[in-house]
Amino acid sequence: LTSGEVVGAFIERVKEVNPYLNAVVDERFEEALQEANTLDQRLHEARWGGADTELLKDKPLYGLPFTVKESCSLAGMSDSVGCVERSGSRAASDGAAVRRVRGAGAVPLLVSATPELCLGWETTSLLHGRTNNPYDLHCTPGGSSGGEVRLSNYFFFKKRKIIFPQIFYSLTQLICITEV
Repeated sequence: LTSGEVVGAFIERVKEVNPYLNAVVDERFEEALQEANTLDQRLHEARWGGADTELLKDKPLYGLPFTVKESCSLAGMSDSVGCVERSGSRAASDGAAVRRVRGAGAVPLLVSATPELCLGWETTSLLHGRTNNPYDLHCTPGGSSGGEVRLSNYFFFKKRKIIFPQIFYSLTQLICITEV
């Protein structure tokens, strides 16, 4: 299983479910696929040269896809945090958490929805609308990481069957893992 295959599978799943969830604010699918394929090529070359251990030494998340909560800043992507006054705002650089996760080898796919300025009990904003709960589209997923939670739930559970159980991590989960 290659990083390109995993990233491609997640991109297809996002395209399938986001029309119902409205969890994605901004995406970088083409770039993510290019990055994943480049990582696969580097790993292939390193294995042939016997240097794969060195390549992976400081990259425990090598080639894994992840999503970024809009308030965490992914370079070049929306960082309006659901605020109409910040509409069109783009992150000039990666935020600290994103830099750390990327530095560990992970591949960012998209920026996910938050309530306006992350101050709501529900993930809804005037700028991006309401993010829906995949188990009941008439409900919201709640909290400031609503887009993250909904996407990861939809990846893990497809008709109550677990898919890709240990591959996909949301940024929030990765921060906890990398802090340990």
